[in-house]
Amino acid sequence: MTACKSTYYWLQDKTQSNQIILTVSRRLAKQLIASFDNNQLGNHKLAWSSPQIYYWRDWLKTQYLSNDNASNPIIINSKMATILWEQCIKQVDDNPLLNQYRLADEADQTLYILSDYNIPLSEISDFHETEELLLFSKILGLFENKLNERNWLHPAMLTQYILDKNPIKWENDSSFKEITLAGFYKTPPILSKLITILRSHFSVNYNNQKQLKDNSTIFPYKDQTAEFRAAGAWAYKKLLDKPQARIGILINDNYQSRNIKRSIMEGLNPGWQYRNDEQHISFIHSSGEYLVNYPLMFLGSLLLKWYYNNLSSKEISLLLRSKLLQNIHSSGSYKLEDRLRLFPEKEWSVNEFIEIFKDDALDDELVILEQLELFYKYNSTKGTQKYIRDWFEILNSGLQDIGWTSLDSLNNLGNELMKAWNEILNEIETTQIILKKTSFAYVINRLLISMESSLFELDQSNNNISVMSYEEAAGLEFDYLWVSGMDNEAWPRKMKSIPLLSNEMQKNYKIPNYNASLSFDIQCKLLSMLLCGSQDTVISYAINKNDTLLKPTSMLKIGSTNFDDHPDPHWYLKPFLRNNLIEINEDAPKTNYLEKLTGGTGTIQAYLSDPFTAFVKGRLGVRSLHKFTSGIGPLLRGSLLHDSLAKLYQKKPTLTDIQSWSVTEKKRYIYNATKSVFNKEIVRNDGVLKKLFELEQNRIRLMLFDYLYSETKRKHFKVIEVEKPLSITHSQLKVNLKVDRVDCLHDESFHVIDYKTGTVKSIVKRDDTIRNIHLYVYIAALKYQSATLSFVNFKDRNTINLSTVGLHALNSSLKENFKSKDLESGIQEVKDILKKISSGDIRINIKTQLDINSRSRYLQILSRIRSQ
Repeated sequence: MTACKSTYYWLQDKTQSNQIILTVSRRLAKQLIASFDNNQLGNHKLAWSSPQIYYWRDWLKTQYLSNDNASNPIIINSKMATILWEQCIKQVDDNPLLNQYRLADEADQTLYILSDYNIPLSEISDFHETEELLLFSKILGLFENKLNERNWLHPAMLTQYILDKNPIKWENDSSFKEITLAGFYKTPPILSKLITILRSHFSVNYNNQKQLKDNSTIFPYKDQTAEFRAAGAWAYKKLLDKPQARIGILINDNYQSRNIKRSIMEGLNPGWQYRNDEQHISFIHSSGEYLVNYPLMFLGSLLLKWYYNNLSSKEISLLLRSKLLQNIHSSGSYKLEDRLRLFPEKEWSVNEFIEIFKDDALDDELVILEQLELFYKYNSTKGTQKYIRDWFEILNSGLQDIGWTSLDSLNNLGNELMKAWNEILNEIETTQIILKKTSFAYVINRLLISMESSLFELDQSNNNISVMSYEEAAGLEFDYLWVSGMDNEAWPRKMKSIPLLSNEMQKNYKIPNYNASLSFDIQCKLLSMLLCGSQDTVISYAINKNDTLLKPTSMLKIGSTNFDDHPDPHWYLKPFLRNNLIEINEDAPKTNYLEKLTGGTGTIQAYLSDPFTAFVKGRLGVRSLHKFTSGIGPLLRGSLLHDSLAKLYQKKPTLTDIQSWSVTEKKRYIYNATKSVFNKEIVRNDGVLKKLFELEQNRIRLMLFDYLYSETKRKHFKVIEVEKPLSITHSQLKVNLKVDRVDCLHDESFHVIDYKTGTVKSIVKRDDTIRNIHLYVYIAALKYQSATLSFVNFKDRNTINLSTVGLHALNSSLKENFKSKDLESGIQEVKDILKKISSGDIRINIKTQLDINSRSRYLQILSRIRSQ
């Protein structure tokens, strides 16, 4: 085969009448059938007989089921086998800490190995090296008894049953005369025995392999990301030369296929992240994807999980921002998610989430909450028992009402995923014969396990590029092939022994996982077969993996090492890092009518460093999302302090009032103020979070007591405004504000105070230019002119810093940065900034947009920055 010649050129001869092809895997069987059909279409045929191509286990099952002997055992499916294993495990050891599903899966895999290597099940009881082996021996004996009692047969036992009981009369089968075995780099002993019997009735041959070329060239890369970017760029060039080419990229770790595919796409289609996933889903295919990894199924798993388990804040955020809840009410969903980010990150039960967020919920938020409440009405059905099909009817009805079943119904991927979902339902329903009635919680957990463990493969026979593991590619042929990961750490592979079989048994029966020499021979055959899958093959490895320096594998005869033919294309945005930029001048529309400028003082402050940021935040209304924080984050801590101060000063006391309060009265006022603020948080949280809020409440009480004491050292003042709503309108822009506090001083002038937590920069610079314009915005909005501005910065209990500008210092008893300055120029600057924003000023500060530490860096996606 050459790069210009069709793959599987031998297939036409092997699909003649009375011939059958048995493959090592279902993938190979499906690919051979697809290739055969394409050849028929290429020859302009309108109809043809289906080729006899089967995965060998499926073919054997078909032959067995075609026998009409009523006494033959019934073959159970994988779901029924899992239920039986779990029942046996529970009967032998009902330990709540034991992961029954995982042990059942391990036991099922071990049963396949026992069957494939002709190990009598009775021998398992003779080897009790560890408690685990003794446990498995008891479980296996019980499992076998349950099968015999019901006249059932596990699929792993089918071949041995056929060899022992001879239920298939091969000599009477005239539907074929020749069998070809394809893709077998190893043949388990049980299959060898079957082939011996088949050869007494038919001609049985292995598909011939081409000879492996010596002196291959290997391409080293600095790391795995570079290796797969280069593979993507290589695939792109091949597709330009031959758009219909079949390209394979083989990888070591199929569990990392999603991340690997991203790196491949970076070289194949730079900037693919900004395209809709459906636009490239048919362009590159990655096998071995678990069903739950697809967004539709992941959302479904979150919905199911929330019935009987808590969801984290981040998981609920994904639900609220998904198409699922956005389709119900987008603004309500976004508002709920925004409120959620203000809470400490935690685990939420669905009832707790609905109850807490119903407080102060707006009408559009209630739409979402009421829909969730309706969907989760069955999460309180503890103790209720129903048939599985009845629970499925209830569940499917709820999923349909909430819109999940029709979420992606308009695209091929969505339809294929829903087919996989229905297959899971059907498989689980077959276990009804074992379980009879069961609880809703059991059904939900079984669905979640199935979604997490089921591999999904979209029917993409016309895919250009396939990403798969080495074992999956056995027997497949490609026009072009890239074999990655050929380093000395990965090959030869370090095989793990089988945990549920004794070492002595694995040694006696020459199981490759335990026998290093046998394992090495099998791996050599696999590599030889893979490299024969294409005459245009690239071999590569990463020099650095997990901080380990690697060399090429010694399993291949490497003639040379090449650094140049397939270079790493690097990250496509790399030119930006070199500041190779131009700025395009483009003015935004001017305000023609009154607009609301969002973001308050923060928007006006942003203009001082980057006008574009002020435009995006203020006029477009774009803002960064609050980050989820563990415990009490800075934003919540500041809000709790602000609210406590507002409660403490809500009666607008004078200096004389505060000085007249006794120590006991001060403590009582502070206690009551903080209690009303913290009570809701303490009541609705438990465990560590509750303790954290109690500690924070005590910390703020101590801080406020110290602050009240410092207030008594001031000159005469009277609090006249607390949490005062304000607005300023200028140049057809309206800004809504809220000032923390305004005092009237002894000379009848007004003093604006803003409470801050954390680190705060001074109000003005050394040259008297404004550094922090927040307070100037407040006095520009006040109906009466203020003479003094102050930041009160609560850093911790023992540190309260002041920054003041204007006519009077705030408090001589505290550390204060005071600057005497007339405030008129600041008011005028606020108006000038509003006028410039109104005029459409969107100049860009490139340093701000590219600074990784800038809070406004996320806005660069909206900027007019382009590569030169």
